[in-house]
Amino acid sequence: MKKSISVVALLFAASAAHAEDGILPMASKPEEVGLSSTQLKRVEEVTQKHIDEGLVPGAVMLVARRGKIAWMSVLGKRDVAAGDAMKFDSIFRIYSMTKPITSIALMQLVEEGKLQVSDPVAKYLPEIGKMKVGTEVVVDGKPVLQLSDPVRPMTVQDLLRHTSGLTYGSRGSSLINAAYDVLKKPQSATSSSGGYRRYEPEEDEGDTSWVMAGYSGGMRPSSRINRQNYTDVNFIKKRMWELSGKSREEWTIWGFDGHFLRGVTTVYGSNKIFPQMAEAMVTWQTKGGNSYPCRAVLVEKRGRERTAYVIWADGTFYDKKPIPIEYDTFNQNPGNDSSFTRRLERLLDELQANEGRSHDQPSMDMPGGGEKESSAEFEVGSWVVHPKMGIGRVINPQIRKGVTRAHFGDAIGTRNVKTASLRPYKR
Repeated sequence: MKKSISVVALLFAASAAHAEDGILPMASKPEEVGLSSTQLKRVEEVTQKHIDEGLVPGAVMLVARRGKIAWMSVLGKRDVAAGDAMKFDSIFRIYSMTKPITSIALMQLVEEGKLQVSDPVAKYLPEIGKMKVGTEVVVDGKPVLQLSDPVRPMTVQDLLRHTSGLTYGSRGSSLINAAYDVLKKPQSATSSSGGYRRYEPEEDEGDTSWVMAGYSGGMRPSSRINRQNYTDVNFIKKRMWELSGKSREEWTIWGFDGHFLRGVTTVYGSNKIFPQMAEAMVTWQTKGGNSYPCRAVLVEKRGRERTAYVIWADGTFYDKKPIPIEYDTFNQNPGNDSSFTRRLERLLDELQANEGRSHDQPSMDMPGGGEKESSAEFEVGSWVVHPKMGIGRVINPQIRKGVTRAHFGDAIGTRNVKTASLRPYKR
């Protein structure tokens, strides 16, 4: 089955019309509807530049105004690996961008007088009117989820502005998330008191703390190990926990096959067992039933840094000096960053060309431990001053050539800046 690659679709009007379908007529030129051909050409040039730089594989662009399609452009590839060109009718996975489309449809119903945004949701979905509000309180030293009636009914407007109180049942480890689990497996989340509890191993299971690594309130984790080797993911989770001295640091491990991130698991571990993490992922991805090659292994400590680290690539370990690759996503999944895998591929090709050693491998301070070495300019933790950001502290002296990562206080946060723009600051 052909694998699809996420691409960027730029829609400058809320229309899914195709010019050839005749849904909207095509303007003779953009100027006919008050737009500039020159300015639209600039949009195309910038997008092509992003494609050339590997930020996106391709794009479909359409601008509609005054009931006519003013301009359309198709650039790049739909499937880079297969070499398939982008098409006007390429299908995109747009994730949460379905929300504004649905919201527009709803507001059209409002215009037609078929509903009001002040209407209770229960008017259309009676089951919603039976929902309760969950509040986590402490009773006898233990957290308990108390259920009560809402202060007011949930309205259509609440759904539009994300104030309904509904949440993702699998994102988080609170008692609210455990309550959502009842819909999937009641016996795992209900207690004898009629409330809800977080999952805890049964007493006769022994010490199975390792099964909780990565658990976020979804289906109950299993401690069952079918194979006593790295072809079993639960064996990996337990073994990494043991090797790390029963650490409670959560690390996500990814296996990269050369084009896609394939194997992924979260374990309790530490930077001291990176070689074992790499060995485990290589074995699991290639022999554990997935049957994918493994060209690189990346890890990341659970947090908000949005940086994965290469610890093994093409047979060479980088556990002493992991190589950082940043990504930009709404969640902690580099696979959702369309440019990440292309940048990773280029890095691996460069490492291979240099016989497994990067000529520009940065020194770094790994989260949770690791080597703390100085770069040519600054050391980790040193204070610096930036002409616009102000005073900050170095997190990574050289995240890539000529670029330093520093934290400039809570108001600005952590930024990547040109190393040449920084000056030492003595406190």
